[in-house]
Amino acid sequence: MIDVNRSAVLSSDDSEMNPALYANLDSKHLLLSNVRIAERYARMVLPFIPRGLPVYQSHGVSHSVGIINSVHDFIKNWKLSLTSTEFCILYCASWLHDVGYIHPATITDRDKHPHISCTILTRDPAFSRMRTDPAFFQALIQVIRYHTSHSDLKSIPLNTTAGRNRLVAAIFLLADSLDLGKDRCPEEVFRLIQDDLDLKSNLHWKAHHNVLGCNFAYPAIELLVEAEDDINFQKRILPHLQDDFDLVHEVFIRYGITPPALSLKKMADSLL
Repeated sequence: MIDVNRSAVLSSDDSEMNPALYANLDSKHLLLSNVRIAERYARMVLPFIPRGLPVYQSHGVSHSVGIINSVHDFIKNWKLSLTSTEFCILYCASWLHDVGYIHPATITDRDKHPHISCTILTRDPAFSRMRTDPAFFQALIQVIRYHTSHSDLKSIPLNTTAGRNRLVAAIFLLADSLDLGKDRCPEEVFRLIQDDLDLKSNLHWKAHHNVLGCNFAYPAIELLVEAEDDINFQKRILPHLQDDFDLVHEVFIRYGITPPALSLKKMADSLL
């Protein structure tokens, strides 16, 4: 297990916060300090997550920013109203959910990373201030612990003093699953490492290259692809993504929210 008895110093100069990224949050909100802590910590840790060839992991700063952007797009297009606390939980989870990948054990067992991420948050002195608000902290831990496919979201309370915990977890799981595409493993990088990747990882990242982005078009979320019948995409991306959509479906229904449908849209060659 990672030694988290000592924490790196996170000074005010370490922050690279982009105010526009948190436009839905009042700049004077007390919980914004938690977002600052989360972003600084993530920017410090995420660049050092081992890529772990022949697997190649891709869980960096751009992934966190991509999730936040997807959260905003979903909330805007579904016309949802979230509290400041709920937004703070989503922002902190976006930055911290994958810090567990810093442990090399996750290279061969990805399922360990949510538990390790939660352990880091629970023990590291960097999050001592965050832990002084038990309701907020527990809600954050729940989002991180249950952010992977096949999670049992029913284990999360519907509502607590921190907000609609299960809804926040479902929104986060959905946004995390939608961060797909070439940015996770650019073609230039893939060409350099493809001969050293194991077969599963090689085909996985090839499948990512078929995804060009996504469009939030209520009541559907369109995945923009180069080819709908790409065999790697059909086998390695689409089934897992559909599982995630199915997983959050019941949660959205429970809160009276229209669940998003997943659709594919082939981009015209002239737009590529």
